[in-house]
Parts: sequence; C-alpha cells; structure tokens
Amino acid sequence: MNPLGPSGCKPAALSRLSYRPMNTCLHCGRETVNQKFCSRSCAVSYNNKRSPKRKLTKQCKKCGALIHSSRTYCPECIPAWNKNDCTLAEVQQNAGSRNSYASIVHQRARAAAKKAKLLNECKVCGYSNHVACCHIRPVSEFSLDTSLSVVNDLSNLVGLCPNHHWELDHGLLELPDLTSTR
Repeated sequence: MNPLGPSGCKPAALSRLSYRPMNTCLHCGRETVNQKFCSRSCAVSYNNKRSPKRKLTKQCKKCGALIHSSRTYCPECIPAWNKNDCTLAEVQQNAGSRNSYASIVHQRARAAAKKAKLLNECKVCGYSNHVACCHIRPVSEFSLDTSLSVVNDLSNLVGLCPNHHWELDHGLLELPDLTSTR
C-alpha cells in the first residue's frame, strides 16, 4: 500500500503531525509540539511567577510594611488581643461591639475544642450530626481581667447537641452529668 496520495504527496493529516517543529517549554525546558508550554501546569506556574494576582498593595497599620489587601496587620504586628494570651477586657476593648466580643471568645473556644476533638459527639447522648462547643462556666461569670486561655480552657469546654446545650444554659443539666461518660 502506498502512503502517498494520488498526487504523490503525503495526506495533510500525516504531514501536519510528522513535520511540526519541536519547541521547548518556557517553564521546565522539555521539548513540546505546543508553542510555549508542555502542559497547563507549566503555563500556570510560569504565568503566575511573571505576573502574580495577589500583590502586596496595602500597608500594615502599625509598621507600614506591605501586606496583602485582605490583611490589616503584618504577621509581626498582629495585636496581642488576637491571640489567646490576652484578657477579656482587651478583647472587649478591641472588638468594637458586644457581638464581636462574644464572637471572638466563642471562635477561640471552638478552635480549641475542635483541636482536642471535643466536638465529635454530644458528651451526654452521643448525637454527632450537630455538636456545639459550650462553656461549662459561662463567659459572663468570669471577671474582665481573666485571661482568654483560662476562659477557653479544655476543662471549661464541652461538646453538646443543641438540646443539651439549651438545658445547660437554662440550668436543667447538672455538671455531674457532664463528667460521666455514656
């Protein structure tokens, strides 16, 4: 069988594939039939290095260093109230509103409880579809000079289902019930 067509030339499909010049990938240097890159991965890596999307456009409030636009402070200047080593008064003063204050305290409590795997199931009934992080001793009972790490200590946190959380908040669930296991 003759690979040449009736006119004595190779068919267009064969000539296009076999006579295409080889190029080198601009990112990794491999040979490729594509014009610039051997793969999408190489194209993305190369283009993101040349013109990154997230540029450092904003300045840190404290020191003036360039930071990402979604930040307020650079990592060195993050205020102490944003960490667990501050008091409730410092959190309250810097939070702005009462809701922000409560949100910060409870957000840190959830993070500590999740890390200690307290939120896998309700401590009382074992329900696991929705488990809330609860303070055994309410945050309102602590003085404002109490450290956030004391308020959110693991001995003061427990994972409860919505029903048992409500019972705890309304005084219907006693503390000895929480210390015993199912």
